[in-house]
Amino acid sequence: MLSKILFTTTLLLAIYMIGIDFFKSFYTSQHQWQDNIVKAQNYLYNKKNSENVIIGSSLSNRLIMDSIPNLTNIAFSGLSIFDGLNLVLHKDILPKNVFIEMNVALRPKDDQFETSLFSPISFYSKKIFSSLRDDKQPVGIAGVYVNQKLTKKVLFKIKSFTGSMKASKVNSNKDLFQTMLNNQITQYSISPDTILIEDRFTLLQKTIKYLESKGTKITFFEMPVNQSLCNLPKATIIRQNFQKYFPNKNYTYISTPSCSEYKTTDGVHLTNKEAIKYTLYFRSEAENIIRQKNL
Repeated sequence: MLSKILFTTTLLLAIYMIGIDFFKSFYTSQHQWQDNIVKAQNYLYNKKNSENVIIGSSLSNRLIMDSIPNLTNIAFSGLSIFDGLNLVLHKDILPKNVFIEMNVALRPKDDQFETSLFSPISFYSKKIFSSLRDDKQPVGIAGVYVNQKLTKKVLFKIKSFTGSMKASKVNSNKDLFQTMLNNQITQYSISPDTILIEDRFTLLQKTIKYLESKGTKITFFEMPVNQSLCNLPKATIIRQNFQKYFPNKNYTYISTPSCSEYKTTDGVHLTNKEAIKYTLYFRSEAENIIRQKNL
């Protein structure tokens, strides 16, 4: 009996592993942390090297990558540019061009994220068997299927309530947005600690010099945020230090459009419509930069 159970289990596992390897494009994640892990694993284990890479936080994670061919976005929600740079440094072949978001340059690397990706047994087993990766978990795949079925069943019921809720929803959204914006204003009004600034920018400078020594070209860009935040101390000091450590005469910057031209969901994250708008602008600028640097 036990032998039959072991045989059946092994057979089913083998079928699952073969099937998942056959459908490698299948993708699922269950929450933000796992979505970050999945994105990182897809970048690390991809045999095709990315020549052009975007590094950033949840702000540049909003870029619509289907509209930007030939660029790989490894911006992570809740994480920092140092997490993305760490991934790049683990690739055998470094990208030709790296676009680095400036907005959250003071946020530190997440050690737990690094450990989740690079503990030796986990790293190499998932590199060899794609079925072991986080986006191929059976529970997640089953969840996607069930969610799709449930969504179809409740969609009509949800629609029947929307008409009567529109007015109150608009007022509620405005109040919520103002609360979130006020929180961001408070944070952006505080001048960052001098020692923290020096620590982060010294580390960034060291990392960038290494990439440049290997032939990688660096470009900096700043995601637009709510106009009430653009010139507050935190944003201003970050810009000043980028110019101090990476002066315009030596480095390429994508000009930041006027913040007044963009709307956000909470003060810092672009709405879907505005994300599309900025993506088109970023794409045009990035393509010109790549073309010039590859001459």
